[in-house]
Amino acid sequence: EAAHGPLSFTVLSGSAGQEAVARALQWKQQWLNEQALASRVVGTDEHESTLIAAINGPGVHVSVLSAGDKPIAIELGFANRHHYAAFMGAFDPALAGFSPGQEQMMLTLEWCFEQGFSRYDLLPPRDAYKLQWTKGRGEEPVQDYCVALTPLGTLYKLARQHARARIKRAVMALPKDVRAKVLRYGPVAAGLGATAAALGILVD
Repeated sequence: EAAHGPLSFTVLSGSAGQEAVARALQWKQQWLNEQALASRVVGTDEHESTLIAAINGPGVHVSVLSAGDKPIAIELGFANRHHYAAFMGAFDPALAGFSPGQEQMMLTLEWCFEQGFSRYDLLPPRDAYKLQWTKGRGEEPVQDYCVALTPLGTLYKLARQHARARIKRAVMALPKDVRAKVLRYGPVAAGLGATAAALGILVD
């Protein structure tokens, strides 16, 4: 607060939250780039447009933590009766050292209590920061479904079913600069060794 102004918290619904979510998506993309990570939603125009358009729907909330007159952490959440699902959170990367996302989450939780929600759902994946909040309690299994429509789709389904987790672990174990090339351009960009390793995991 001394450096950037007094903190304030608000929850937006409808079109008022669209600008905030657009900013959150920019922050998220910057963070993903810095961490050499990829997303199926962030950075994809049609998915981002769908998210922003969804804010006009019922049960959609955008919680915003501001310092002075500038947003520093934003969360997009979806509510269904007594269940609140924290779909996406992002914070200003320039203020990462202050952990604004943690403060925003605490204030959003307080707001959820005030609104009568009985559950604040952090959703997959099983990230370390989420486990700090749950301390291993309240976890529920999540299953992805993939329906193959062609023989090639069947091969993809089998590979995804049996090797996806191992491939992800292998990619995440790569140095950040190599991982960035793999995610952006594919395994060939990292050299034949990485390609051979990926194929070995697939057929194992």
